[in-house]
Amino acid sequence: MSSSSGATPLPAPTTSSNFSLLSLLSRDKLIAANYVYWIHNLRITLRYKRKEYVLDEYLEEELPDDVTEEEATKHEKHRYHSIEVPSMMLATMPSELQKSCENRGAYQMNEQLKDMFQEQARTKRFKLMQSILGCNQQEGGYVSTHVLKLKGYFDRLERLVFLFTQDLAINVILNSLTSAYKKFTMN
Repeated sequence: MSSSSGATPLPAPTTSSNFSLLSLLSRDKLIAANYVYWIHNLRITLRYKRKEYVLDEYLEEELPDDVTEEEATKHEKHRYHSIEVPSMMLATMPSELQKSCENRGAYQMNEQLKDMFQEQARTKRFKLMQSILGCNQQEGGYVSTHVLKLKGYFDRLERLVFLFTQDLAINVILNSLTSAYKKFTMN
């Protein structure tokens, strides 16, 4: 059966899928250098389990007296997921970081981690972009060595979840070649 959008709905998560999804996150424990990659994988995992919303939606501690039964049920589900998701997040962190995050819900923990690591990732992406755009082939240098150096920069950007299209990467590389090679590539 397909949904009204035409897309096939995801199957319900199973115990075995929970284990393999958690192992995806556990493969690389969260550190400052991989925060963007880690949060990206966490969101993929939570989206599959239909729990991603707890990272972005603040959970009110108390509900007003005049809530509907539907609102109360939704709040209880959110509360349950806000206990379950931080456990998953904590399991993929080094112990020093666990200590500073362990008494927080998913939303609060996500906000704390963004404050701690997002600016560092932005700075790293900016510095890598500067390196890419400032990288020019040395006169007399090998093209293969130069291309591998730029590929290394592109790979590092990809780990920070910043992707160049293949065409853009090729254009950047071609632009960085010495004039001796440019005349052959522009024909």
